[in-house]
Amino acid sequence: MQRFRRVRINRASPHVTLLVFGLTSGTYAHGAEPPKTGPTEAGGETEIIRAPTEKSFYGWKILLTGELGGMLAAASLALPDSPIGSTPASVSFIVGAPLYAFGGPIVHWTQGYFTKGLLSAGANIAVPLVAGLAAMGTSSESHTRGFARGAAVGMLIVPIIDALVLGWEDVPRELGSARAGPRNAIALSPAVEVRAEGCMVWGVRGGF
Repeated sequence: MQRFRRVRINRASPHVTLLVFGLTSGTYAHGAEPPKTGPTEAGGETEIIRAPTEKSFYGWKILLTGELGGMLAAASLALPDSPIGSTPASVSFIVGAPLYAFGGPIVHWTQGYFTKGLLSAGANIAVPLVAGLAAMGTSSESHTRGFARGAAVGMLIVPIIDALVLGWEDVPRELGSARAGPRNAIALSPAVEVRAEGCMVWGVRGGF
């Protein structure tokens, strides 16, 4: 409930007029509803913009290390009359077996993929072992001969699967383009030279 006051206005006094105006303005401001303001900014999740990427194949490194070691180790097991039964076979196995076992995992770890390296190391051991056990009864000569042949097949297959399945990574498109090699370019710019004789020489400077 608003209370009204009777105010006597003296026309000769400007202060009373200002006082009445102030009371009137204050009553209107008190009774009026405050202006409604909307939210200053809309809430929401921050959108992360990722740079465009492309697939890059680094599995060729696995083929040069793990597959090469697998071929040497497999030859030392399957080619001689008995597995690792000669001096060349022993040397081939000593060189090839570590290269086969650690070639793929080390390539993955140097690329920054620890989990892929663990998978590669596990497959390098498990697959030849399972293949050898499965092939033990396939040889009429002995179980050892059958195991060696099965393990040799596993050593040949695992690095290829490792390279083709796990040997891929996503790289920024700009980086992938840069790996293709620098492009030839020509740059031209104006050049001005002031010589000691007091003359000015104009020219064009180029870069190739």
